[in-house]
Parts: sequence; C-alpha cells; structure tokens
Amino acid sequence: MTCSDLQFKMFTSGEEFPSDRYQTSPNGVVNSSYMSFPYEDTEESHLIRTKKCPTCGGSGRLTSEQENDLVALIPVRDRRLKPRRTVLYLMIAILLCSTLASVTIALLFPRDVTFTLLGTIPVNITIKQSNATTPFIVIQNTLEVKNPNFFEVSLSALNQQVTWDEHYVVADVSFGNQSVVIPRRSSKKVLRNVTTFYEGVEGSKVRKVCCSFFSYNMLLVIDSTATASGLTLSQSLSNREYKFVDCVQSGDKWWDNCV
Repeated sequence: MTCSDLQFKMFTSGEEFPSDRYQTSPNGVVNSSYMSFPYEDTEESHLIRTKKCPTCGGSGRLTSEQENDLVALIPVRDRRLKPRRTVLYLMIAILLCSTLASVTIALLFPRDVTFTLLGTIPVNITIKQSNATTPFIVIQNTLEVKNPNFFEVSLSALNQQVTWDEHYVVADVSFGNQSVVIPRRSSKKVLRNVTTFYEGVEGSKVRKVCCSFFSYNMLLVIDSTATASGLTLSQSLSNREYKFVDCVQSGDKWWDNCV
C-alpha cells in the first residue's frame, strides 16, 4: 500500500488526515521513522512557556540584594577555572614575603649594646689635714656606649662602684634618674663625676701618697653597671676597668692641700 492509497482510505473513512502527517521514504513505502507529529499547543505547555524566571523575574538582570545570596554554577571545563600562572604568582608572593620577613628580622633583631670606660681623671682633690672634713677626690669617668642596633637605645640605672687599696670601697654612686638615649647605629660618650671618700686609716694613706714629692698613681677598680632598653632589646650591662689616677700635688696645689 502506498502513501497515497493510505491517505485516501483514511480520508474516505471520515478521519481528518492532513497530507503532511506522514512522510514516505524514497522508495514510496511508509516508514515510521519518517513520521512527523506537529506540536500541539496545550494549556499546560502555554503556561510553561509563559512562566517567568523566579531568579530575575523575567528581566534578565539581578538586583543588588541578590548578588550576595545567589551562587553561579560554572561548567567544569570553563577556562576561568583553569589555573593561569598560579605557580608563578605563588612563587612571587612567597619571595616577597620571605624578603619582607628577612628585612624585618634584620632590622628588629636585638644586638648587644656595649659600654667601656675610656678614662678617669681627677677634677677636685681635697685632702688638707687642717680641714676637719673627710678627705675626698672627685674623679670624672668617661664612658663610651655603642649601639649597633637599627633602633635607638636608652641607657638607664647606671651605677658605679670605686674600690681602692684592693678592698676599700671609696664610692658607690647610682645615676638611676639620669637616662641617656643612644641613636641607632652609633656611639655616645657619657661623662659622670664620682666623689671618692677616704676615712680613717685610708685618709692618712691618701694624704701621704698625694702629698709626697714623688709621682704616685692610685690604682682604682671601677665597676659599672647599667640597663639598656630599646624596641626589641632589654639588656643588663656590666664593665670592670682598672684605672690609675695621679693625685700628687705640686706648686700652689701642694701648698693649699698638703700644708
């Protein structure tokens, strides 16, 4: 049966059979694979086609309130998900962080502050026998403080003890209320006057030594302690020096102090 006979038979039986309902194969035989069924517009399909998008409301755009609430789904093969120079950026970030950390550690790393006693000179000698007061000698100590840090350091709680004749302490002075600021990567000289007192037997000895006609140097042991503090530094300093002090009087000084 050909396609035309089938159409005629179904049409004569009273059924509506549009000519475009079926298609024939090239050899004129009806084949189901060549059948085409037209789309029927039902009420349900019309509602599906006319229903608005619940996300954007049919406008095709999102509101600013929805930007923080909605999640965009991106295909796995999207090229935006593929790493592009990620390793290079990661290596640059690691290099920059390492360099910054190294520089910061180098600048803030605490280095030891040192101070030494450069010299000691007498600035006032009072040993006259007729004077009822205890003989004393005022000496001036010159300290040099070196700060190798990249930040300034404050020197405080300076204390100096002076010993004469091996065990006799002639001075123990604290300069706790006098702090000194040493700039970064620099050194500074600090001058301090210390009064040494000689009582009893030691007073007689110092008069005999300083009023002789021969040059005589008094050996003084000077112990210095202090505290250095800075940005990342807190250090206790100590120093011991042996210094000779010439107390011999001559000329008018001998006449004023020894007679």
